[in-house]
Amino acid sequence: MSNFFTPKKQAFGIEISDASIKVLQLKKSGKFYKLFGYNILKIPQGLVVSGEIKNSELLASHIQKALQNSKPKRISISNVVCSLPENKTFVRILEIPEMSKEEQNEGIKWQAEQYIPLPIDTVYLDWQVIEKINNKQRILVAAAPKKLVDNYIKVLKMAKLKPLVLDLEEAAEARALIEESSKEASLIVDIGATKTVFFVQDRKIVPFASNTQEICGNKFTENISKALRIKIEDAEAKKATCCSSELSAEEKALLQSIYPLFDSLAEQITKIINYYQNHFKSPNPINNIILCGGGAGISGIIPHLTLKLKKKVTIANPLINLSIKKNLPIDNKDILSLTTVIGLGIRGAEIMKYSNQ
Repeated sequence: MSNFFTPKKQAFGIEISDASIKVLQLKKSGKFYKLFGYNILKIPQGLVVSGEIKNSELLASHIQKALQNSKPKRISISNVVCSLPENKTFVRILEIPEMSKEEQNEGIKWQAEQYIPLPIDTVYLDWQVIEKINNKQRILVAAAPKKLVDNYIKVLKMAKLKPLVLDLEEAAEARALIEESSKEASLIVDIGATKTVFFVQDRKIVPFASNTQEICGNKFTENISKALRIKIEDAEAKKATCCSSELSAEEKALLQSIYPLFDSLAEQITKIINYYQNHFKSPNPINNIILCGGGAGISGIIPHLTLKLKKKVTIANPLINLSIKKNLPIDNKDILSLTTVIGLGIRGAEIMKYSNQ
C-alpha cells in the first residue's frame, strides 16, 4: 500500500508537472511558516507527458538542478514530500460497516474496485476513516496506478532524495490556501483550462471532492469567441485583459457571454454545499469559498458569485500561512503557481502534525 497519508520526518516539497519542477522548503516561524528556499525550473518537452514520467534519468538531473539553484537558500535536505498528478489519482468516499482491521482492508478493496476505473491489483490504495455513523464507517480512499507511483519513487531516488510521502494535490492546495487556525469549513474551487475541481476542507481533511468539465477556462473562452465572433486565441487574450473601470460595448458583450457560466458555477457550488451538509455527520457550515486556477481571475466572477451565493467568495492567497516580510523572495507572477508546492512544503515543515490526516 502506497503511503498517501502517513509521513515520518521533516521534508521539503516537490511538484513535478509536464512543464516544470517546483521545489520549496519552509521552516516553522511562530504560528506561521518562513520560506527557506524555492525554485521553479522549466523542463524540456517530453520528459513528463500528462503526468507520466518518460525519461527518468534526465528528469532526475533536472530535479538536482532545481535544488542546487533554489533561493534565497539552497535546499540541501534529502527528505521529500511529492505530489501525484491530479489527473492520475482517484479519490472516493466509501461507507462500510464497522469491522476488524483485517475485514476492513478487504471490504475497502472490494468496494474500491467498483468505483476505480482500473484493475484493483494495478493500483496502490490508501485510506483514512473520516467519521463513524450508526455502526458504519465513512472512509476516504485514495488510489494511484502502481506503475505511476513506482516511477515517481524511482526518479526521486535517482535524484538522491528520500520520498517520505506522496500527497494528493487537492490536500496540498487546501493546506496552502486555508489558515491553519481556521475552524471553518471551506470550499475550494479550482478553475482550470479543461475542468473545474471542487473540494471541501473541514477539520483539516478533504472529505469531499468532485469535478466538472462543463465549466472551465476553455468554456469561458469559447463563449467569448462566439459572442464577439473572434478567433479562440483572440478571445483568450480578451478574457485575460478584461475589464476596464468603464466598460466598453465590447466588454459588456464579453461579460454577458460568460454570465451563464458564472450562474452554472454558482448552481454547482450550491449543490455541493447542500450535499456536504446533508450527507456528512456534524459538518461545519461552508461560508467560505476560495477560487483558484487560471479562471479565477476573470473580471466580474467574484461579485457575481458573491451575489448569487450570498456567501464570502475570495481569490486564493497561497501565502496566507507564510510569514510575510517586506522583501519576500517570491516573484509576484509565481505566487499562484506555487499553491500546490507551498502546501507540500507546509506538510514537510511540520510533517508529524499531519500523520493522522
